[in-house]
Amino acid sequence: MSIDERDLPLFLGMSTRAARRGSAWDILGLTTLLISPFFPQTLTGLQCVMGLSRRFLHAPGNYSFRLLLTDQSKPTHQAWIDQTISFRSAEAGPTMSAEQASFAMPPGSPDGTPIPFSWQQVSLLQEPTSIEIFVMPAPPLPVWQPCQVLVELEFEGTRYPRGEFICAFSPPPPLNEEERRAIASRPAAKKTIRASIACKVCGSEASYYTQLNPSDPRPPDLPSDAIRLDQAPSSWSCTCGLNSMELVYMKQGLHDLLRRAPSASASDPIMQFIPLYEAGRIQDIIGNYEQLIETTTDEEPVQKFLEEHPVFWAFLSPVKILHKPSVLTKKKADFGILTTHKILHLVEIEKPNTRLTNQDGSISAEIQRGADQIRDWQLVVGDHRLALLSELGLKESEVQEIRYLLIGGLARRTPATGLTKLRRSPLAPATDFCCFDELASFLNTFAGELRRL
Repeated sequence: MSIDERDLPLFLGMSTRAARRGSAWDILGLTTLLISPFFPQTLTGLQCVMGLSRRFLHAPGNYSFRLLLTDQSKPTHQAWIDQTISFRSAEAGPTMSAEQASFAMPPGSPDGTPIPFSWQQVSLLQEPTSIEIFVMPAPPLPVWQPCQVLVELEFEGTRYPRGEFICAFSPPPPLNEEERRAIASRPAAKKTIRASIACKVCGSEASYYTQLNPSDPRPPDLPSDAIRLDQAPSSWSCTCGLNSMELVYMKQGLHDLLRRAPSASASDPIMQFIPLYEAGRIQDIIGNYEQLIETTTDEEPVQKFLEEHPVFWAFLSPVKILHKPSVLTKKKADFGILTTHKILHLVEIEKPNTRLTNQDGSISAEIQRGADQIRDWQLVVGDHRLALLSELGLKESEVQEIRYLLIGGLARRTPATGLTKLRRSPLAPATDFCCFDELASFLNTFAGELRRL
């Protein structure tokens, strides 16, 4: 097929997500500047957004080409994807279909008058230089450091530059202890990330890892040559000298992957993950917890268990978990849970063996004391909200609402009518109530989700 270089697909940018909706494209995050919190990584999962000259929409036929990406700082680092574009003329039928634009038009007007098909009915741009958008998966280029990436089309043995984009670095904030606990509350959390790099020419390899909890012992399933990232040198070079990489971008930002939901496939050539909760681990935690709340008569062992197993707070979707946060008084909450919805929950726990209701169905004195404690907090929050957030190390912009959670007793030891009355009673404003065995029920739901991952 004869083709004019000017009419070859033009690179418009990279997109994080794109989908065709009838005759329109929904494109998310179109840009020629990709900002990353770490390197190395691949471009797998992104889309290349291309523009095609409208002249070809009127010329039936097809042609094949190769979309090629090249790291201009390391010209030997390339990746490509092969594509074939076919154009077919629309054919008359029950509807008049224009396959090039993925839409269909009725063959007549409401009054029965035939409507001749033409591009004027579906497009405002009729100039020969106007373009149609189409999207293809990005070639899996491994990017080792900030760079410019050249986008080329290879057609009939000739390469044509079609644009470029920039991969830039922006270091993410470090993880603090409150955020580590929140990450550990996710059933699909990762406890270790390992990054592997290699030279295809001489076979030199290197492997580095970072952990969610730096004080944890070295995972036994890591390769023996894997180096802890904070103990790694500042750079790596292969034996033959063709490849080298500054490790500063990995040292400053690899931990950001711990914040993200799992997305990389098991075949990722660079990143490998070790889950925090192996299959069956959550069920073991639930079993130990159930035994504890059935036998203990004290609050402290349960407090300690929940501190050690933040996964029980998964139902709140935490971004930070605070232990024993001060409420600007000598009193302290048992937990502070800041959620993804910017709600700060101050949590008060009673004993698992706390009686929830009296024989006459009224709320027990133990639960009422917990509710009174929450009312005291609410007075402090109402008068000194900003001071409280400052005391807890939280910014005003992080918290839109403050709510309260009272946990006590066991639902299975309480009559159904008593539980109903307890839940309907306004213990305190903006206050929720749940039982210790209900926390286990929440976690059972997440354990089922984990088994499906």
